[in-house]
Formats: sequence, structure tokens, C-alpha cells
Amino acid sequence: KLSNQLNKYMSVIKCDLPIDEYIVWRHPDSSPVYGSQVIINQSQQAALFSSGELVTILEPGAHTLETANIPIINKFFQSGKESFPFEIWFVNKTASTNFNWGTKTPVQVRDKQFGLLVPIGSYGNYELKIKDIQKFILKLVGVSESYSLDQLRKYLYPLIERESKDAIAELAVAGDVFTLATELNELSEIIRNNLLEKLSSYGISLTDFYVQNISVLSSDPTFEQIKK
Repeated sequence: KLSNQLNKYMSVIKCDLPIDEYIVWRHPDSSPVYGSQVIINQSQQAALFSSGELVTILEPGAHTLETANIPIINKFFQSGKESFPFEIWFVNKTASTNFNWGTKTPVQVRDKQFGLLVPIGSYGNYELKIKDIQKFILKLVGVSESYSLDQLRKYLYPLIERESKDAIAELAVAGDVFTLATELNELSEIIRNNLLEKLSSYGISLTDFYVQNISVLSSDPTFEQIKK
């Protein structure tokens, strides 16, 4: 019996996944025993959840799941039980979140002078970070065991493209479709502001947004008509 207790005490909870494979990863043990060691390396944080509620964030280092070391977990420890009802998520703090975006299909904007629909293409990049890990896990990760950078990029791509297209169309209607390339800074700021609240609802902070290029798709037949 004493040997079993010692084995439980010495149980180690850690994440050894390569840092480019995940943003968050849930340890499979959802009821860690009292006295377990949580090992967090320098590129990580660990988030403790109970019934979908964030209990605490653990910084890099070795943490023992004892009420003396982490007082806040005291209320989750039931007398007579040897485990906590926790999910432990490892958070990758160094994940690169500089994503490229582009319009997969052109934005059709009507030229004021000739009344023809002009196809506009654009691309750029954006930078973000996870600001609220509780929102991020509850709204995006859900019951999955992990969430990768590629999953986040694919999830956000339609939203980024839609907001970009809407902003390009509005700016083109208000001005000249052929001078949009001179307004990249203004366009970048408009799209960024439109995205801030939407991404914040997922616990994501948009730190920057760039429109690198915007141009008429010169190979399109409509553009040939305008040139003629």
C-alpha cells in the first residue's frame, strides 16, 4: 500500500511534443493524483481547468499538485479523495502566429468610368497571440485533445478573407478602383479594426494586420476590355 502511494506521488505530468505541432495540448489524465508533479518547460505554460472553468495558470518550472504549493486548488480537493478533477492543458508560448492570407477568388468592383466589373486581388499577413486561454479552449478547441497552428490558420482563413473583401469593395466604391494600391495603410487599418472584436471573442488578440499588395488582375478579360 505504501509503495502504491509513493508511485502516485511520483507521477509526472508533462508535454514533450515538438513546439511546432501544437498551440494547446490536453494531458490525457483528467484526474491527476494529489502530489503529482507538473513539469513545464521554458516554452510553455500549463492551464488547469475544472468543469470548463480556468482554475490557474502555471508558469515554467516544476509544480507539485498540493494545496500548500498551489493554495487555490484547495477548494477542488475533496476530503478522502486522492485526486483532483482537473484537465491540464499545456500552452505553447513560442508558437509562430504570423499567418499569410490572400483572396482565393477576386473581388468584383464596378469601375465608375466604364461601368465594368473589375477583378481585384489582394494578399498580406497578420500576427496574433492567444490572450484569453479559457475562451480559446472553450470556443475553438472544445473536446479535442490538441489544437495546432495549422488548424487555427484554416479556421480563421474564411473570416480574414471575407472581412478583407468587404473592406476592399467599400473602399473601391468610395474612391477609384485603380488607385487602391496607394491606400494600403488605410485598408490595413480598416480590416484590422473590423477583425479585432471578432477575434477577441475567441480569446485571440490581433497584434497587427498588413495588406501587402492589391491590384487589378490584368489577365482577366474584363481588364482587357477596359484597356481597349
